[in-house]
Amino acid sequence: MLNKSKENRGVFLGDYSLNPYLGCSFDCKYCYINGSKYAGSTKSFYIKSNALDILKNQLKRKSKTGERGIILFGSATDPYIDIEKELFLTRDLLKIANRFRFPIHLVTKSDLVLRDIDLFKKN
Repeated sequence: MLNKSKENRGVFLGDYSLNPYLGCSFDCKYCYINGSKYAGSTKSFYIKSNALDILKNQLKRKSKTGERGIILFGSATDPYIDIEKELFLTRDLLKIANRFRFPIHLVTKSDLVLRDIDLFKKN
């Protein structure tokens, strides 16, 4: 789930990127993801159904070794695409990041982010 940033926090201010979904429902004209190998169109997307277990295990290992870093949500796909309203996957991933005390940086166009404001206050 976590991908080590090669930019050393560069543009997106994160040590790791995390994208709970592949594909996006926003259909931004400027987005490099749409039409790429990661998403054929904005009408299809992939849900990383094992994301919670994987992130929990990754952060547990990193915590034991004292490794820390900022997790960037939404570097390639908005973490609040339409299906997030039903699945709460991003919210559950944020809870895990909070549990292991990893700071987050989140990029989104969606006002659904307001639903999770209680988690940002804890982070």
